[in-house]
Amino acid sequence: MFLKALFIDFLLLLAVFSITIKASAKDPNELKGVMNVIRERIHWFDAAEDPFHGIIGGGNAKSSEFPWQASFRKLGIHLCGAVIIKEQWVLTAAHCTEGWSTNAITITAGRLSKLEAEPNEQDVPVEAFYQHENYNSESNENDISLLKLQKKLTFNSFVNAARLPLKKQQLFSGNCDITGWGFITPDGGFPNLLQKVSIPLISDDECQDRMGQHEVTESMICTWAEGKDACEGDSGGPMMCTGEDGKSYLAGITSWGLNCADHISPGVYTEVSYFLDWITETIEKHS
Repeated sequence: MFLKALFIDFLLLLAVFSITIKASAKDPNELKGVMNVIRERIHWFDAAEDPFHGIIGGGNAKSSEFPWQASFRKLGIHLCGAVIIKEQWVLTAAHCTEGWSTNAITITAGRLSKLEAEPNEQDVPVEAFYQHENYNSESNENDISLLKLQKKLTFNSFVNAARLPLKKQQLFSGNCDITGWGFITPDGGFPNLLQKVSIPLISDDECQDRMGQHEVTESMICTWAEGKDACEGDSGGPMMCTGEDGKSYLAGITSWGLNCADHISPGVYTEVSYFLDWITETIEKHS
């Protein structure tokens, strides 16, 4: 199943690559973006520094259960997860936008299926990327990008915004919900339907101990539970956690990790509360 899913994904990406060469032959950054995604799909990244993206140990999400979940697509092909925060603004990981232009990039919202269109979905072209100016692809520091859409999404029970944290370093309790279309086992196998999993947060100190020589900075937040994790297939998706007030907040954006769902390695996410000022200022500047 893994080889079949990977082969199909690879063929789709080759199609994107072929079309992009014709459409953007004079744009080296566009070609770099295509190659970045192809390398990710066929595991050319060093496993110790590989951005990760999917869901292991979870199950199928229900319709309208996660209305803020979006799909970042190139020519209709799913590349990364994303999360809606305003009618015309979406967050994702910076390593999802690195090297791309907005040419043929769309955001698909209100959809559970990775492959089939659904009646409640909305597809909107991306007008602009605002990647964090201090993003570091080596350390995964500041792994966050804002996407401005060409037009506003229509909010309803299937498409809506995630609640941003109220303050920096907001305290969260209990398990966090992580969603995505990535691998459903450590060895591979992509689902068609959006997956969900609930995983507890761990402290910064425990996260660093588990990551060893790989630095976990103050702009990152971690989860860990053996047999449950994000993995290959959907970076940029949301991690929703319960705040002190009992409400669900966008605590993190799927960013990176070592091995998937093992007995040691945590999942590392961009901590959204750390970037509240950057998010607010960027939206105000470009609205």
